Amino acid sequence: MSSTIIPDLSTIIARFPPVPGLSCRQQSIEIFYLEIVDPAKYKAITFSQSFRDIYGEPMTYYTDFLRFMNTQFSKKIVPKLKSLSELVNNKTFTFIWFCKTVDNTVKQLGLATITRPMMEAAWVYYAFSMFESERGKLGQEFWDNHRRRERLQAALRSVIDRRFHPNEKVEKYWIEKREGFGLSRDDVARKEEGCDEDPRQMRIVEDEDEDEDEDEDEDEDEDEDEDEDEDEDEEMEMEMEDVEPENERRDLVGCRKHAH
Repeated sequence: MSSTIIPDLSTIIARFPPVPGLSCRQQSIEIFYLEIVDPAKYKAITFSQSFRDIYGEPMTYYTDFLRFMNTQFSKKIVPKLKSLSELVNNKTFTFIWFCKTVDNTVKQLGLATITRPMMEAAWVYYAFSMFESERGKLGQEFWDNHRRRERLQAALRSVIDRRFHPNEKVEKYWIEKREGFGLSRDDVARKEEGCDEDPRQMRIVEDEDEDEDEDEDEDEDEDEDEDEDEDEDEEMEMEMEDVEPENERRDLVGCRKHAH
């Protein structure tokens, strides 16, 4: 293990909170129907512009990023940092290499077996750590040289995506690990990109679907109208309560007149 100081990523979500964004479904509406979705009706969350300025878009769905950042694992298992560009260009440094390196470290330290969610989170953490390390070395050049910055951002996404590749070897590794260490299916289950998104918002819109969206919007408007009507009815009832005693007094006066 290396004594290299790994940049602290624990505050990255707090420093760059997500912002409302278009869901997959809403994107298809804008593309196929050339309609602009009202930002007030965005149904997904995404990376803020301040986050993108530094890291680009490391993954398609913010919910994936959130899951990785919130998955707990021991930082002791993370291998010695290499350069991000070396990791991208050298075919030796694959996700399988990372997994086996981590497994050896876990065995040496006597730690608990690392599950797939933990391993993938560690891999993402590893990628971000290398990115931050190189960004620190570049200093102001990171901001002044936009091409260098974009290449680094592209390298970050490329490395993160490698957790699925080569697919056959990766899946074989997890099957063998499950059998060898007695792990459960959930411990080694593959989580596809966007698995934490709202399933309804992951569907590409079709003609009948667009009608459903319009109906949903109309239902929301109707609910708002109903709430407004209820408020108006309550106000009317309150006004009537104030008026009724006066009417009763008038009726009593009328009765007295008739009585006389």
